Amino acid sequence: MRACDGKKYAGRILAALLCVLVLTAVPAAALGSEAAMPLPAEERPAAPLRETEILPDPETASPNGTSGNTETAASCTPEEQLALLTELCGRIRTALLAGRSSVTISDLAIPVSAAQVRHIGYYCPYLDGTNISALLYYQSSSYSRIALTNGLGQEQTVAWIDRIDAGLAELAAVADQSLSPEERVLRLHDYMCAHYHYDTALEKYYPAILMTEGLGVCQSYAYLFQYVMVQQGVECYAVESDGMNHAWNMVKLNGHYYHLDVTWDDPVQDNFGLAGHSYFLLTDATVGDENHEHYGWDLTELVCDDASFETAYMTAAGSPVAFLGSDRYYCGVVNGKQGLFCMHADTGSVELAAEIGYWYVFESTSSYYPGRIWAGLYEYRGRLYFNTYREVLVYDPSTGKTEVFCQPDTADGYIYGMLGEGDRLIWSCQQTPSVPYDSKDLRKIELQFLMGDVTCDGAVTLEDVAVLFRHVTGRTHLTAGALAAADMDEDGNVALNDVALLYRRYVQE
Repeated sequence: MRACDGKKYAGRILAALLCVLVLTAVPAAALGSEAAMPLPAEERPAAPLRETEILPDPETASPNGTSGNTETAASCTPEEQLALLTELCGRIRTALLAGRSSVTISDLAIPVSAAQVRHIGYYCPYLDGTNISALLYYQSSSYSRIALTNGLGQEQTVAWIDRIDAGLAELAAVADQSLSPEERVLRLHDYMCAHYHYDTALEKYYPAILMTEGLGVCQSYAYLFQYVMVQQGVECYAVESDGMNHAWNMVKLNGHYYHLDVTWDDPVQDNFGLAGHSYFLLTDATVGDENHEHYGWDLTELVCDDASFETAYMTAAGSPVAFLGSDRYYCGVVNGKQGLFCMHADTGSVELAAEIGYWYVFESTSSYYPGRIWAGLYEYRGRLYFNTYREVLVYDPSTGKTEVFCQPDTADGYIYGMLGEGDRLIWSCQQTPSVPYDSKDLRKIELQFLMGDVTCDGAVTLEDVAVLFRHVTGRTHLTAGALAAADMDEDGNVALNDVALLYRRYVQE
């Protein structure tokens, strides 16, 4: 179709606009009487813990029948074991790339009593338990070698390691070493809660599967968290409880140890993009109390007795925490208020940046979930995107203003959680938060908008022209995201000239 001259065909343009003009009324939200809607209590199935199989090594005997390493292995501190784990992972990676099935480790004199090393089969991110697995052998009092089973061809192995390395690089960027140790711990904790999901089928035990499939049980969460933290310079351990059939982490910050359970901060009825902080940096006493119910863990030589984080700002956060300069933003409930909050690190004060409001029961104007919100949070180019039950909002910290970014179609469900990935926002529309979301529940919008796509549906159509005309003539109001896409001449003002330019683009395409 040829481009039309704007002046010659102005009358035809306006006529076409009037033909397609559809008046849309946006009703105000109706607030009814408060009605508490209790949610069913969560039940988390416990996955039986697994350990790397450890066997006596028949292959390291010397010609005279004695062990190849006759020295008694010295005791090994937990921190020394972290360095050994890093060394072992590097040797396993090298062996896999070289096509070898055995890794000699007798030179390291690692005592069999080294509990952290015993879990190398789950700690090492290149092992998946299906195609690539490991057995740990010992002679006398120390480990002698690691036997590898690899069902992949060499090209497949290289591709697999490249894939794992890329996943680890992404997580390392999340917990960047330019951040303080506390911030690295918080950032990785929140990312894993928001992006990974608990495997209720109790089949996914390996960090590699958690990274590549986004699904895993507590062991995969704990060992992946430990691996990334150690690589990023934070002393971190995986701890296990046979009585609970559960694994979580301990981290060392500012000279103190703390419990941290990423798995239990990630809801079982996985609310998309959210991150709890009820099990974040706790003492022995708190993690074992009636509200947290952890018991029987190993690594009891590490004592967690500092409670300074248990009243910190992030305990009220139900979303990942966003970092902007020295300020920390999060969605949560503080002193009965539901909203987007800002913690100013220079003063420690917390203030309400934007109200979020109640989460109403689907198709109800009076019943809502008291004290609960399902708001995700994503920082993009210095602005903060978060959601209410029916809208995606954008907050500009430089002006303190909040605008509606988009109004998704909520005819089939309200918004229960949101996250950002690159230049895209993704949210889940569901009729209830008590049922796990499905891929069909997910909706998305590009943050790098298509110029002229006023309806934010990914294409420029005659409907975009009609909606823009209604806005310019005062018959409707565009959201912040739509206004950015509507400013066709990029003069900072949306007017009739933009309508003409948008129509010209439509006929050209």
